[in-house]
Amino acid sequence: MNKLFKNITFMSAMTCGSFMISCQQQELSTLVQPAANDNEIVQAPPVMIPELKLSNFGKDSLIYDANGRLKRVLNIVGYLTLRTEYEYATNSVVAKYYENDQIEVTKQWTLENGRAVKLVRKYFHAPTVSGVSTMNVDYHYNNLNQLATLNTHDGYKSTITLSYDNLGNVAKVLFVNNTDQGDKFENLVKFDYTEYVGGPTEPAKGTINNLHVFGPHALDWIGDPYLPIFGKFGKNLVKKVIPTNSTQPCSYAYVLDDKGYVKEKNDLSKKGVIESTEQVKYFNPVSNR
Repeated sequence: MNKLFKNITFMSAMTCGSFMISCQQQELSTLVQPAANDNEIVQAPPVMIPELKLSNFGKDSLIYDANGRLKRVLNIVGYLTLRTEYEYATNSVVAKYYENDQIEVTKQWTLENGRAVKLVRKYFHAPTVSGVSTMNVDYHYNNLNQLATLNTHDGYKSTITLSYDNLGNVAKVLFVNNTDQGDKFENLVKFDYTEYVGGPTEPAKGTINNLHVFGPHALDWIGDPYLPIFGKFGKNLVKKVIPTNSTQPCSYAYVLDDKGYVKEKNDLSKKGVIESTEQVKYFNPVSNR
């Protein structure tokens, strides 16, 4: 597993940053008091327009094909261009990640009932004889259509287990190495959520994509933050990500528009000061036809 975390992912990173929200004011303010535990979380009625699709998240620009499927993600920073191209077949999706037009990573998912069940991930320019490192991943779901476990194989074996709170939000992601000497703990990532349920940062109507679960602190290397193929996730917004192998948790604050959609994600310092901001934009696919 140590080898897996050294792989480079070429998506825009969500950096570290305690969680507050504002619905209509630009000024961040706390809407509710934190719950003492998961059982005390109260689900507020979501205020959202399901027809909207995500078009920009930070420096990521999302482009869709005529069928409404994600076609390309572009991220341009100075002289560096990161680009992801998506290709679709009846029971598969392929994502190709480029850096300045040079392919770096490919991920090919096999689908069953619209969900990813297998992945073949290839990392090019690896320090091997062929220059290509290949990983295979199996995805397993529970009866609530939630991603439950992942088994990875790349010469080493590991098991990743996801657990959820009572609202369907991912609460923990546990990483374990499966060795000949037995299972060995690698990492545990915990997620804290706000009690308010607003419009999630989601790329398409009817889909819930947890951008933090598939962010750099958890499963970005074997998932994709913008593809709706990994089962069902809750709608609460993440206020803190706590990896056990990190000295400081990552904290976030959001600004919502008057319809309940996130329009700004702020990464906070340990003292709650905004360190960086990512703008979030949407479009109405019906009006763009």
